[in-house]
Amino acid sequence: MFGEHHHLATDLPKYKDKIHQLKLDDKHFSKLYSEYVEVDKAIYRIEEGIETTSDEYIEELKKQRVFLKDELYDMLKRLERSRAIVDDMEKMNELLERRDELVTRLESIESDYRSGLDANSAERALQLENAEVLDRIADAAAEELARIEKKLEYFA
Repeated sequence: MFGEHHHLATDLPKYKDKIHQLKLDDKHFSKLYSEYVEVDKAIYRIEEGIETTSDEYIEELKKQRVFLKDELYDMLKRLERSRAIVDDMEKMNELLERRDELVTRLESIESDYRSGLDANSAERALQLENAEVLDRIADAAAEELARIEKKLEYFA
């Protein structure tokens, strides 16, 4: 618009917090942002009649503002993609840890079954009672393991 400032955070509201953070953390982003603000101020002063210049010069300033805005937007998008990758990696690591826990649990249950029943009849009765519970635990673990394996396919 004519005679308006084009604040980056206003033009890209989705990235307002990221803009602020990058201005603090990334020297290159901060430098480009400062250039963008200065070019935008110069355009505003010309459009408001505070300063006078040629039409060619203001057109060059507007092109420069668009170029800087595109560069800043690209940096914001790259940051967004890299954070999404980090989030995916964290999710994948959580799934892998849970998968390992379930595999260990299932191996432990199988080991209990392979060891057979105790010779003591009281102990054997207790083992048989626990066998039903162990079966349910093993089934639940196997089902969860299958769901995790399916989710891990997304990362492959």
